[in-house]
Amino acid sequence: MRVSNPGPRTQDPGPFRFTSLAFLLATLCFSSPALPDAIVITKAMTASTIAEVFIGESGIRVELEIGGRDLDGFRNLMPDEVYQRMGHEPRPWGERLDEFFAEDLVIRADGGSPLPGRLGEIEPRERVPRDEITGDPLPIPEGEGE
Repeated sequence: MRVSNPGPRTQDPGPFRFTSLAFLLATLCFSSPALPDAIVITKAMTASTIAEVFIGESGIRVELEIGGRDLDGFRNLMPDEVYQRMGHEPRPWGERLDEFFAEDLVIRADGGSPLPGRLGEIEPRERVPRDEITGDPLPIPEGEGE
């Protein structure tokens, strides 16, 4: 007489299996796909100094908003009277400007020598108000200053 082993006894999953399958199908059929949304927050509005770099066919333009606590780092850009008021010995402005573009703010193409720079404009003015999330400049209503 031969006895065969039918294997381990399996239990009928009953309604649990049906419920799980129904839930899975309902979730797949009736849910909408999730779309990611990134919120990038910059802290530009809280930084003392902001640099905006624009790269174009005709060259690279850097616009700086220099905050009071960073003035010494940009001392070579300052006019002679401001430079000396900051406690530095008098030096020709042209010499300091050359030093700024050669050592202080250096832009290189592919590791080569520093690209030549020039100062287009420098002026004291009020801080540009910026969006708290993006850091983008906010429009200032006409007739209102910061």
